[in-house]
Amino acid sequence: MEVGSITMRLLIAGDGSEDVHIRVEGDIGLCTQLGMLDLAREAVREIARRDDDEGDAG
Repeated sequence: MEVGSITMRLLIAGDGSEDVHIRVEGDIGLCTQLGMLDLAREAVREIARRDDDEGDAG
């Protein structure tokens, strides 16, 4: 099994953009070709987690 990471730049309407690092286990080529929607969903979840963490810390 191939393990790697993908960096996505997610453009968020009204908020600019953020870099999100996602760890991928499995066929990275297949993930990037067929799983971009899933990766984008995970990126949105990661940004939401960051926002929650910042809210808790602030």
